[in-house]
Amino acid sequence: YNDTDQKISVDFDLVSVNGYMVPFGLYQDVKAGKSEQTYLTFYNGELAEAGIERISDVTFEMNVYDENTYEDIVTGELLTIRTEHTGETEPAADISGLELYTDGDFHVVLTDVTLPGYDDCELTLYAENNSGDQVNIYCEEMWINGETVEGYYSKTLRADTRAIVVHSSNHTCHV
Repeated sequence: YNDTDQKISVDFDLVSVNGYMVPFGLYQDVKAGKSEQTYLTFYNGELAEAGIERISDVTFEMNVYDENTYEDIVTGELLTIRTEHTGETEPAADISGLELYTDGDFHVVLTDVTLPGYDDCELTLYAENNSGDQVNIYCEEMWINGETVEGYYSKTLRADTRAIVVHSSNHTCHV
């Protein structure tokens, strides 16, 4: 509900489900004196890949700003919604594969390479951030078998979260 005299936008970002960052971003405009309802929706396949069968909690960052001036009203408010399954544990995602990077608190594992179609290549990475700080990972260039591929991607992991990142490239990948 917007009880101000200005139109506002509410931005939901950096969403995690049961501690797994999920690809999600949503904003909702709310006119002055009005209310809006919006839904956080997740794909079963992405949750299953992370080993999630039941949602116990959803955490996200909320930002609110004036729609006309873009002036911040609320910045970076971290909110958690808990369900009746809170506290129940589920099996962790399979993280076997090639360790690409580790420093004790943060690590990245290449878990799978697939060839979904002609001239396509998908790399599946598992990243875990136990550093206590937000971490941004990105790739500007990628080489597969000595060939440069379209390799740019980025992912933000809040403190103490994990993510499964699928990177797609429409360039021939020889495995």
